Amino acid sequence: MKQKAQNRATREQLAILRQLNKAGVRYVAFGDYAMNAIDPARAIGNVQLWVEPTKANFERLDKAIQEVYGPRVLTRTKPELTENPQPRKMLTLGDGPQKVGLYPAINGFTPDQFGELFSRAQTNRAALITNRGKLDGSVAYRQLAVPDLYQNVRESTAYHKAWNIQTLEKYADDYRIDLTPVRPSSATQTAQESAKASPTNREATITPAQNAQKEPQPTPKPRGEKLVRDFDAIKRELDLEVVLQDYGFVLDAKKSKPSDEWLIYERGEKGSKERLAVYTGDKYGQKMFVDMNDQRGWRGDVIKFLERVENGIYRNVFKAVDRIMSSADYVLEKSVTSPLKQVKESLIDTKLREKDLHNRYAIAPLTDTRYLEGRSLHKDVLFSPEFNGRIHNIAYTTEKGTTHRNTSFPMYAQDGHLVSMDIRNERFKSFPSGERGEAMWHSNRFYELKAPLAMHDKPDLPAGTVGTVVRLSPETVSFNFVQEGKPQQVQLPLETARPAFKEVPAQRILVAESAIDAMSFKQLNPEAEGERRFYMATGGQPGSRQMGFIQKVLDRNPQAQFVIAQDGDNAGLRFAINYLALQHPAADPALRVKPDIAYSGPNLPPNPLANVLGPKFAFDPEIKTFSDVLKRFDVPDGNLSEGHKLAINHQARFKEIMPDDYVKVSVEMVQSVIPAFTYARAYGIPMPEEAGKLAQSEYMQMKVGNEFRVARERAMISPDEMEQRIQHHKDAKLEKDLYSGVNKLELELRQPLSPGGAGADIAGGRNEAFLHRFMDEMNRFTKQFNYNNDPNDKEKRVQEFQRETLVDPDQGQAVTRTRIHFPNDGRLLVKALTLLTDEINNRQGQSLYHVVRPTRQQKDFNDILQNRQGEALPDSSPLKMGAPPLIKPHTEIKAEQTAQRETVQSASESARTYKAKL
Repeated sequence: MKQKAQNRATREQLAILRQLNKAGVRYVAFGDYAMNAIDPARAIGNVQLWVEPTKANFERLDKAIQEVYGPRVLTRTKPELTENPQPRKMLTLGDGPQKVGLYPAINGFTPDQFGELFSRAQTNRAALITNRGKLDGSVAYRQLAVPDLYQNVRESTAYHKAWNIQTLEKYADDYRIDLTPVRPSSATQTAQESAKASPTNREATITPAQNAQKEPQPTPKPRGEKLVRDFDAIKRELDLEVVLQDYGFVLDAKKSKPSDEWLIYERGEKGSKERLAVYTGDKYGQKMFVDMNDQRGWRGDVIKFLERVENGIYRNVFKAVDRIMSSADYVLEKSVTSPLKQVKESLIDTKLREKDLHNRYAIAPLTDTRYLEGRSLHKDVLFSPEFNGRIHNIAYTTEKGTTHRNTSFPMYAQDGHLVSMDIRNERFKSFPSGERGEAMWHSNRFYELKAPLAMHDKPDLPAGTVGTVVRLSPETVSFNFVQEGKPQQVQLPLETARPAFKEVPAQRILVAESAIDAMSFKQLNPEAEGERRFYMATGGQPGSRQMGFIQKVLDRNPQAQFVIAQDGDNAGLRFAINYLALQHPAADPALRVKPDIAYSGPNLPPNPLANVLGPKFAFDPEIKTFSDVLKRFDVPDGNLSEGHKLAINHQARFKEIMPDDYVKVSVEMVQSVIPAFTYARAYGIPMPEEAGKLAQSEYMQMKVGNEFRVARERAMISPDEMEQRIQHHKDAKLEKDLYSGVNKLELELRQPLSPGGAGADIAGGRNEAFLHRFMDEMNRFTKQFNYNNDPNDKEKRVQEFQRETLVDPDQGQAVTRTRIHFPNDGRLLVKALTLLTDEINNRQGQSLYHVVRPTRQQKDFNDILQNRQGEALPDSSPLKMGAPPLIKPHTEIKAEQTAQRETVQSASESARTYKAKL
């Protein structure tokens, strides 16, 4: 019977397990990885394998390692480990963050018991989880049976031992598994028992009946007392709010009222980003929390909170529980916390985050367009049906009472709630505190009128009118459409709108790095007549949850071409390559080409300034003006205030003529901007005339010089050496951002098996042919630019590792996987992106993916738009797109290809028949 995949692993871990199975290595998984199969909610970690410590098995292990990594001496086992194996790691396999650890022995068992445990081990399957939640690349592996795993965990010294024991006991109770340890029989014990039962010891042999008369049969040893506390009792008795206050959280009285369904707690210390909403869930009737600034999901009950703050060390968790509950003031503190209304789980998370953002920012519709028009964006684009309502003006008031007004692009979760914002202004970019998670900025979706719509004092809108719908309030929506070339708008009650419209799929889905780039693309490349586009922006580097969001949008629009419009730098090119791994719903999965690329940069030389004064003093090539420096050091508008200038100019005189309070304030103002002057001096950032004069004053020279002196003393280097190291770090950082480092590309190619016995060879050969062509093109490029002058410099060559072709008879496919490393040159990235895009579209027989790529000099689409002073692209531009292609389901494409082949074969047969008659 085919096993269901129960565990997760990385692509590299699966490749290692596959080779171990192929070589016949005897192993069993234990520890945390075996626990993952019991509790799949845990994160993917390292795989721990107990390898049978015999000479023959170690030889098979060395063979498997050689197949994966080549003949490397450092990854071979030591034969002497078979003589006295200890429960310590003997070898680590893998280059990624999650590795495979090999052990010759484990806690709780002797090495000679391996065969017995191996015979009763359970077979599971490990797989890679895709963005769509499906399992891919399944590999079978053996792991300790649950009772054996329970014994192994009880004998371990892991800091989360109590957690593992509780998980196993609950799992055993749910599935009625007896956790009583099976009495192990070592080889020595077996020999002794055999000797006792031999004919020479006949007088010592006792029959079972005699034994029953002499002494009673021993009863099975009951399971030992649980090593964990009663978590349910702790959750009932321990008040979450008291625990939060004990750990330094403070109730936000401005944002929390007694009548609210939830309360907001913040860290008391300055700069902390944790904002916890505390509520009582209706499911369990206990106080719960959720961090509104952590989209990765820090939420749960009081135990989950303690588990996080105590780093999963349960002995510390229990110490904290005992300390708080045994306090003399605990009963009083618990009575002071008011009971909270029970709320539904659906009210938490994104809805909470949206309410919190509205409380912190004054979010209003777009009225002030000066910033966007300064970026060459026209009003007809800003208020077009696609973008109307997707741009806001916001105001934010700091603790000092200063109000900042900016433009923001709202970023939404998949359920439609506002969870983050991309905040912009002149030389200013920011996001609200907290993780963005799956949040994406996107344009409005398209809808079509199902029946004529009555208009006040105007003719009815005909059925079939296509536009976008924006929800203005909980009760009102706006229908935006174009009529006679001009954007129009009509507002409707929500109840009236729901039955009046049906959604129309988009014909193109475009993803960019920023909302400004997406809008710039529309202005540079207006839609063809009747074309519908859905625009999306990630707000920077796309995360895995954002990729899942984009995949869901693709699934809803199976007839849309996917347009990748990333920046022209190396990072943007890597993003574009990774977008090709998204599964288009119209694509044939059996012909899939799945790339995954990551960047590995060289180690930079140490920067003494940053190491001593903190990360803010690390060199950043994007900081080019003194205004940028001031923003880096928390001067929001990037300008020195009149108070700063006055305090710097007259600091020496203030001590003589001003009161002490005024002197104290002026000193604090100067000290707040000293780091900015220090940074500018260190990296040669030019200063405006007025700021330059201030920097030359005796007081500032002394203060800035003192910063350097303290840094040098802490780093214990001379002034000249300090400057040399800073310059060395700056040069290396600039080189790293442009060319140095390695791109690591993992490729998976699928090809359906052809009918007949040679089907696997033909299918695998097609994959091999593409890889051969890919490597030839890339290597030809490196030779053209003389990358290979130094044969020992692996960063300057295109290299391939770990190619393997497997046949999956169940799905009828040949699957080829490989890893390719090549230099971090933008020209090579462009070559790889072009080859992969063309191969995918050629295999699928239609243009599913389209890449629109600015050059490095052009940087991004808004840069192109400003250079063109807001004018659209000419038809001759390589960035110009025509009408959207007609995308068909792969089943329809396959049927057309089959019909075409049959027509050709029929024509050939007719020609042969005609020739035969002649």
